[in-house]
Amino acid sequence: MKEVLASSASFSLQRTILANERTLLAYVRTAFSSLLLAIVLLKFLDNGTNFYGFLFLILSLVFIVIGVVYYFIRKKSLLATFYFLTKKK
Repeated sequence: MKEVLASSASFSLQRTILANERTLLAYVRTAFSSLLLAIVLLKFLDNGTNFYGFLFLILSLVFIVIGVVYYFIRKKSLLATFYFLTKKK
């Protein structure tokens, strides 16, 4: 019975890790979209005030940092929970 529980938990952990990776990729995709918008605003709309271009440039960097930090925090938490639930008593 313990092996069935561990196997079920293992598949559940794999699904959750993949979901965590998809979330990271969503952050990266959003960051690249923001970066593209920043480039367009800075390069092609040269009207003297590039406030919005720099704002989106900073926003894209923030998205990358938040996505990577959250990814590793969640992964560490998931692995710790998995090992806690499946450890042998």
